Amino acid sequence: MVISVVNLVIRLDVLNLSILKNEILDVEENKSIIELFKNEINEDKKIIACDINNEIKSLNYIPKENDNINFVDVTSRDGRRTYIRGLLFIMSMAFNKCYPEAFLSVNYQLTNAMFCEIDNCQVTDEMIENIKNKIDDIVSLGYTLEETISMLKSLPALFGYSIENIKEKIDFYNSIGLKNLPLKKTKNLMQSASLSKARYLFYTRECNIVIDENNYNQLFIGSKEFERKYKMSNLDLIEKYKGEIDERTI
Repeated sequence: MVISVVNLVIRLDVLNLSILKNEILDVEENKSIIELFKNEINEDKKIIACDINNEIKSLNYIPKENDNINFVDVTSRDGRRTYIRGLLFIMSMAFNKCYPEAFLSVNYQLTNAMFCEIDNCQVTDEMIENIKNKIDDIVSLGYTLEETISMLKSLPALFGYSIENIKEKIDFYNSIGLKNLPLKKTKNLMQSASLSKARYLFYTRECNIVIDENNYNQLFIGSKEFERKYKMSNLDLIEKYKGEIDERTI
């Protein structure tokens, strides 16, 4: 499959990606733009979207054969619009969590800002500070704006978790080689870190099962299914490994 990216012509075969700069990357099928060009996007923090055949697409877009692709950054008109919409989405989620009774409306754009109004709620310095802190928390996880929005759309309740709770789960999944899990299966972040750690220890020690990208779903099977299969409840399992879980020695 052949695609063009910015000023580079990219030849994409089934499991091989060749870039005309004497550089060859091995890739899997059905990879998104953000996965294929993770390093380039991380290096240029201004990239916010991509132009696919003159149509703005998310960085989660999976390229097709003969696609013409250009990166879009925040210095462009389309990039700026995409960035603003992303920030407004995150802000609205923060308001919904912190002040569900508030009615937020976006009226118009100023030179370098958006003019918003809040009804049914008194605006105070404390309110603004709370919203700012909630946004800073979710952004501090280290994901791009695109990735953050994708995670929040998959799991709106993410805003209800403490930042310590979310980071503990993400750090654990990173430590066992499941770095992409929070992005691909955000809803799995609903499961407690204690249960995920206990199940991981159980599978690797008692069942000799290696948990990886191909079978990590076993960490998240239903409670009844797990108990029926292994004759152990979630509470019993967590109690079994309580000391190690508390000490975070996995």
